[in-house]
Amino acid sequence: MQVMKLSCRALLAMLPLTAMPVACTSASKLPILDPEVTAAEPWPAALHTMLPAILADAARRSGAAVERLRAASVQAVTWPDGSLGCPQPGRLYTQALVPGWRIVIAVPTAAALHYHAGQRAGWVWCPAERATPALPAAPDSQI
Repeated sequence: MQVMKLSCRALLAMLPLTAMPVACTSASKLPILDPEVTAAEPWPAALHTMLPAILADAARRSGAAVERLRAASVQAVTWPDGSLGCPQPGRLYTQALVPGWRIVIAVPTAAALHYHAGQRAGWVWCPAERATPALPAAPDSQI
């Protein structure tokens, strides 16, 4: 069982310069991964880097405080193309397999938010009506 807790200082240090700011209280800890979620291996660095920005986006979309959000599920997958399993109408995407993750953020007072991420291709919020199936992750994928 893996539980990740970060101080606000550590969280802000992990955010890329272009990420949205995250509200923190001085003494708070941010439990990012729900205690029920288990992982066989430690999280890859790419996932560590993008999760704070995903949580900030989920907080903005849901109106919930970042401190109340949890990554309820993180699943390694292979996306069938550059849309990360969430194509937008009228856009073209690279036609190559993209290793990544399906991430579900639990929101205490609303429906869970679903995000699709690539190991090198960033992440997108993916509403159910746009989601397409992923392929199983490669055997050497982490998480």
